[in-house]
Amino acid sequence: MSKKWYWFYWGIAFMAVNLAAVPIAVFFLYGIEEGEGLLSADYAMATGTFLVSNFITLYTLLIIRSRDQRHFWIGWNIAALQVIALITFITSLSKVAAILTILLFSIALVLLIKQIRQNRWT
Repeated sequence: MSKKWYWFYWGIAFMAVNLAAVPIAVFFLYGIEEGEGLLSADYAMATGTFLVSNFITLYTLLIIRSRDQRHFWIGWNIAALQVIALITFITSLSKVAAILTILLFSIALVLLIKQIRQNRWT
């Protein structure tokens, strides 16, 4: 697969993950009082939502550099499942959707750490 297709699919995953994370981040910012500083817990949770959501996009970005097609599609599928889990969590607020979302975030973090270690020592 050519590099432009990698970037095309990565862009779709990046936009989908971030668009699914926006409603959750906005929910954290809903109750902020006027004049509250940028270092408040609400802003930290909103920023953390975007950072945790993008673990899988960072993983696929590192995979693009190594041109590993198998792991790229693994990351892309996890990103798609993450978007589905986030949308399900937003619409239903069920415990199962929350557990699935946390599980996918954890898998993304493990894959990212594994890829960083592999790139560092090779």
